[in-house]
Amino acid sequence: MAMMAGVSAKKGSPTEEDNQFLECLEYEQKSECKPTFSSVIKDVEVVEGSAARFDCKIEGYPDPEVVWYKDDQPIKETRHSRSTTTRRETAAWSFQRCQGTTTPSTRDSLVVYVVCSQRSLHRPMYVFVAAVLVNSAVGSSAVYPKLLWDLLQGRRVILITRSACFVQAVVLSSVGSSSFLLLSTMAFDRYLSICHPLRYTVLMSPAVVTALLLLCWLVPPLPIVGAGLIANSLEPCRDRVTRLYCAMYTYVNLSCSEGHMLSNVFNFLINSMLFILPTAFVLFSYGRILVLCLHRSRTFASKALNTCLPHVIVLLNYFVCNTLEMMNRTVPAGEHTRETLTSTVLTVVVTTVSNPSCTG
Repeated sequence: MAMMAGVSAKKGSPTEEDNQFLECLEYEQKSECKPTFSSVIKDVEVVEGSAARFDCKIEGYPDPEVVWYKDDQPIKETRHSRSTTTRRETAAWSFQRCQGTTTPSTRDSLVVYVVCSQRSLHRPMYVFVAAVLVNSAVGSSAVYPKLLWDLLQGRRVILITRSACFVQAVVLSSVGSSSFLLLSTMAFDRYLSICHPLRYTVLMSPAVVTALLLLCWLVPPLPIVGAGLIANSLEPCRDRVTRLYCAMYTYVNLSCSEGHMLSNVFNFLINSMLFILPTAFVLFSYGRILVLCLHRSRTFASKALNTCLPHVIVLLNYFVCNTLEMMNRTVPAGEHTRETLTSTVLTVVVTTVSNPSCTG
């Protein structure tokens, strides 16, 4: 009752409304993963002795939930929902002005079709470009269709099952890691073609290209699925993800068990293996190319840099988006900020829009 005293002054014998008020508090205390009354009204200005009246109702069937009211106006809905449901709040105000769902996938598919249909483009550089665009199309297909449908329905809070959120997190993490490996492979291809042109045909034979593609596509999902299974085994505690999509780290943050620390360590190792090491390899490859260009003629340097420029732009796009993702990991999964939503929009839009333009 000390918590109630700072909110509203209730004197005399308890009324029916007072009993309902206490019932709500008791219901929340017994419910798992429920916020306290003080956290429910933490965004509402409360002054000692204020005349503002706070009450509540237990609503909903078959999953009841407590709805708090200030002066008969709902102030916040508590997070009591089925454990199989996760809420995602989207930045609809920004995303609707950016693009639809078919544009990036169509452009990616068009470039891939051109590379596959033209025999003159059956060269390692264009094959790797097509592979990166295939990853981009897969990532777009994992996010855009459901998102666009919900936006067209006028929804700003999207419901997604935990299993669908898990699959989306695994797919996006696998595609992102695979894209970084493909970009490092493209850097290796450019390094061989510029620094070792006489041995390029032998070193980058069709068999080697096929092996590199399979390596880039099959290796990332293995550790990511392992981390996902660990995260999926944790007991869920939260149900709100203030992101445009489900990522592995946000999926882990939905759990209330201390076991999520193990999954976070696993994710750090995955990021080190699939993001940091390929980036270091790319910097090494282009550093060698730059050193070679400084010792050659201006014409040679111009041709070499023009060949590498589209790849460098795509690499910078992925690097910026991955940096935003790593910055988002410092924000709790249930915390809603416009900056967080904007960064998730940029993460999805920048890569899917710019990659076909740069490589096509």
